Amino acid sequence: METIKFLKEKYTRTFEDLTILAECKKHLSKIRLKENNAEQAIKLLEEASIIEQEKIVFQKDIEVNRLTSSIDLAQKKAEVSELTEETLKKQLQIENERKKTFLLIASLIIALLIVFFLYRGYRNKKKNSEKLKKRNDIIEHQKNELEKNLLEKNLLIKEIHHRVKNNFQMVISLLYLQVNGDNVTDVNQFLEEATSRILSMALIHESLYNTENLNEINFNVYVEELIASMIAAYHNKQNTLSFDTHIPEYTFDIQKAIPLGLILNEMILNTVKHVQPQQPDTIINIRLSSPDNHEFILEYYDNGTVPANTKKRKGSFGSELISLLVQQINGKLEISYPGNIFYRITYYID
Repeated sequence: METIKFLKEKYTRTFEDLTILAECKKHLSKIRLKENNAEQAIKLLEEASIIEQEKIVFQKDIEVNRLTSSIDLAQKKAEVSELTEETLKKQLQIENERKKTFLLIASLIIALLIVFFLYRGYRNKKKNSEKLKKRNDIIEHQKNELEKNLLEKNLLIKEIHHRVKNNFQMVISLLYLQVNGDNVTDVNQFLEEATSRILSMALIHESLYNTENLNEINFNVYVEELIASMIAAYHNKQNTLSFDTHIPEYTFDIQKAIPLGLILNEMILNTVKHVQPQQPDTIINIRLSSPDNHEFILEYYDNGTVPANTKKRKGSFGSELISLLVQQINGKLEISYPGNIFYRITYYID
């Protein structure tokens, strides 16, 4: 638009100048003609004609330029319109792409949320399933334990009845052997010895039932309880009864514990029965050792003196009972008299 305006201004000035110049040439030609200067007049007319032709050419150029400018302007408008249309198409395409991208992102987010909630639900379901399985396992384990405990209790009740029956039978046998073995002259002594033997067996069961394992007892604990009961029963002012023991922490089943307890009980009864009046303090030594946890050695001796009638002491009911009990545990009994009586019992545990 600026170019066309410039051309119009330039065309107006030049065309007016050429017109004025042509008119001047014509006017001068008339003057020269009046002055009878025909040659100069014709020359001026020719120059005016040339100027007119230049005006025509200039006008044609202006028109051509105007047409060219109009065509260029129309082409530019068309190009601008085309560019505008392409721009609109691109903008529309970009907008569509944006919408598609937004929808894709929204779809992905929704899909991720769905997957997240599905996975979360799956994990919760899995956790609940694992908890339920663990709970069922615990219930099943508790059920099995209850059934096992019930079975063990039933077996234990049967075992207790069996043991009580055996113990009663053993008490009856001991009383029968004592009545038939010795001439019972002192009823009180007979009852004291019988009570001591029954108490020895009762201590075995008390030690057994105070432990978690009802099949084995701690022999060291049992011996301490037996010693305490003996001191309480036979301690008096004329004679003090004391013990020097060395018994490691060994455990024995009831089949070995009861005979061993009765053996120690009989040994202590023999010591108390044959204590000398001139002996104010009676010290009893008890030693238990095991060289290889398979062979066990029980040693017993006191600080008393061997009575004159040794054979009678050896053949007494207590001595015979000790021998029978040692045979019951498949042991070996050794008795010596190095100034006092010394017992050595060797037995084995599979």
